[in-house]
Amino acid sequence: MVALAAVFVIRRIPKLAAVGSLVVGVHWEWLLAGGAAEALSILSLSLLQQRLIDATGTAVSFPRMIPITLASNAVAMSIPAGVLVAEGYVFRQYRRVGASRVGAAWAELSAGAIAFAALTLVAFVGSVVVGGELRDILVGPLAIVMVGAALAALLFQRTELLGKLVDRAIRLTQRHAPDSIQTRLYRAQKAVAEMKDIRPEPRVWALGASAAVANWILDTFVLASAILAIGIHVPWSSLLVVYAGAQLLAELPITPGGLGIVEGGLVTMLARSHLPAAPATAAVVLYRGLSFWLLVAVGWVAAARLRASE
Repeated sequence: MVALAAVFVIRRIPKLAAVGSLVVGVHWEWLLAGGAAEALSILSLSLLQQRLIDATGTAVSFPRMIPITLASNAVAMSIPAGVLVAEGYVFRQYRRVGASRVGAAWAELSAGAIAFAALTLVAFVGSVVVGGELRDILVGPLAIVMVGAALAALLFQRTELLGKLVDRAIRLTQRHAPDSIQTRLYRAQKAVAEMKDIRPEPRVWALGASAAVANWILDTFVLASAILAIGIHVPWSSLLVVYAGAQLLAELPITPGGLGIVEGGLVTMLARSHLPAAPATAAVVLYRGLSFWLLVAVGWVAAARLRASE
């Protein structure tokens, strides 16, 4: 991998020089605006998690949730299979702040479901705004995914419906499914039964969904501010689609945080939005610097402080 990366860099030295000159001449006011938007994005995600933990009956202050959010992001973005490892990490942190085993699991699953539903909403709106042939291709499938994601998120607000769904899955699969799957379904049935007392009010769900949407929109603005910092026009009509596509690439379990994959995908999608290759690459470098490298560094500092306080 190091050898291939070296060949890649050597073959593109002229282009990298152009990218470097663009980064050196950055408009700092837009870069600072992007940094502020990234900070607000993390605060929105922290608010989502804090409200969900509160809904389980465990009172946690908003400031205490911020380092947990930063640390879990760092874990998810910087190690192989980081998303899976981060789930266990967040669960342990929720338990440390006083959440029950069932409450911690419910809050973590609910936060993930709401965040994904919010991302599909952003992608759907982007597909409507983009117009043209691309809209005709994307609107239908994204509408189906968005509705499905929203219904999945609502199941955690109505745990009795989730319980009925698990019961039905057990009845349908009990004759043909392997024992390992049946065992997992019975564990899920037991866990959902224990969640029956968690009944968040609709306003809690609405606030959590709003915080999740704000998280994605603010991070989209970070991408826009990186483009503006380079001094080129922002492809506003396709920006949401480009951003949502990059976030889906980041979820692929190939490299930590989609490292390399997201950068390449973003440059390609921005180029298809009629941005020149060198400025688009420079903008992506700035965006990933704010939304990836900076968050990883700050997140591991937060993780170290959480570890020291145990």
